[in-house]
Amino acid sequence: MGIFDFFIERSAKKKLANDPIFIAALNASETALKETNLYKIRDKLTKPAEELAEEINSILTSEDRFMACRKKFAESILAFSKYQVLVLDKDDPNDDATGLMGLPGITGETRKHLVKIGERDELIAEDLHGQADTPNKLNFEFMKNHVRAKYLIWYWRTIVFNTIRVGLNDNNSNPNKDWRKQLLYSMCVCNEYKFRELLKLKQEVTIEQELLNSTMLNITLNGEKFPDLAFYKQYKDKIDSKKLFFKKVW
Repeated sequence: MGIFDFFIERSAKKKLANDPIFIAALNASETALKETNLYKIRDKLTKPAEELAEEINSILTSEDRFMACRKKFAESILAFSKYQVLVLDKDDPNDDATGLMGLPGITGETRKHLVKIGERDELIAEDLHGQADTPNKLNFEFMKNHVRAKYLIWYWRTIVFNTIRVGLNDNNSNPNKDWRKQLLYSMCVCNEYKFRELLKLKQEVTIEQELLNSTMLNITLNGEKFPDLAFYKQYKDKIDSKKLFFKKVW
């Protein structure tokens, strides 16, 4: 089962079959499914795959592919970052392949509170409420597996949208300066801030720093060629004075 199998309309299949960006997205999807081992539960991914197929179709048949993809990619990073901060573990820093943990506002400390988060976070609680195997009393092991599964699914989606983004040349040819990394960092900061607020934990960044990081999403959606550069220019004084974290080279 691949993304292509969920294009029900023959016209959509025919139109996209030879599109190099679609082919790249298809290959990226298969690679991500194998990388995450999600391919082992393909039978349970029908709905996510159908949704992804529809979104790819909407991007590639849009009159403005650039902005259609930019929107989907930004949305996927926002959702992915919520689970990214929950899989980071302060007690196991070697498991952090992202290099995010330890940067201002990203601590790996919220993971141990997964049960409380499952009870208090509105979207996660709603998701759990509609899931057949959710136990009556949440426990850490269940929440750990639930969060991991959501993280992997959003990782898969993000990889596909990122492949389309690169195919549309909406990236920096220097990968160490690609704006994707600043967007992910900023969204992770915002999500950890919200979790810490929910848990009544001491904040690791100020409310101003959280608010400024949140604007990275709007800057991205505004269509700036290099959102990270626009972010830097907008807050240059605060960044240069170390009041706001910004990494020029990742």
